[in-house]
Formats: sequence, structure tokens, C-alpha cells
Amino acid sequence: MRKVLMSMALTGLILGVALSTQVGLFVVQPRPAEAAGAAGGLTPVSAERAKPAETPAGMVYLMTRAADMRFLDSPDAICRRQFDRDNDACRGLVQGWVMRESRVLATLPYSEALWRMASGGG
Repeated sequence: MRKVLMSMALTGLILGVALSTQVGLFVVQPRPAEAAGAAGGLTPVSAERAKPAETPAGMVYLMTRAADMRFLDSPDAICRRQFDRDNDACRGLVQGWVMRESRVLATLPYSEALWRMASGGG
């Protein structure tokens, strides 16, 4: 019985480490409708392609990790890390790049707490 529990614990640990290095959470903050219109009418990019603004809702994507992506990340954080700026144009470009380079495994509801952790704001 003890060997079974130890092997289950070890398997769980290995699986957890493997998943945390291969998948991540990508948190997209909701944008006000007027800001989406001012930025060319584009909102967060779908897994297939960019589409016009329909709803400025935020999302959390469980996805395979792209290069330079952390386990918990956001377009804002990547823009600050890679380009030392944080504006709508950079967010849109980074989000499009991440969606093209990664595979979305699940779409989850937006979480302000996750966004704050991902963007470095708390």
C-alpha cells in the first residue's frame, strides 16, 4: 500500500512539473468598448484569426506556452518585458502573436486577481 501511494505521489509531482512547463494561463484584460473602437475596432484575437470588436470582455486562456511566455502571463506583461512599453497597439500585436504560436486548450472566465498577478500589479 505504501509503495502505491509513493508511486502515485511521484507520478503526480512529475505530471505537475511537466504541465507547468508546457502549458500556461494567458490573461486578457477587458477593454472598454470606446477604447476598442479607438484601437481600430479589434478586440482580443480568437484562436483562428482577428475579428472586429463584438464584446470587450476579458478572457483567461489555458494554452500551450509560446517562447518567452511564463506560466501566468498577459499581453501587458509581455509588452513591458520585451518592448518596455504598454499600449493598445503592443497589446494587440503580442496577443495576436501568442494566439498564432500557441494552442488554446480551454477558455475560462476573466479573473481580475489573475490579471493582477500576470501583469505584475499585485
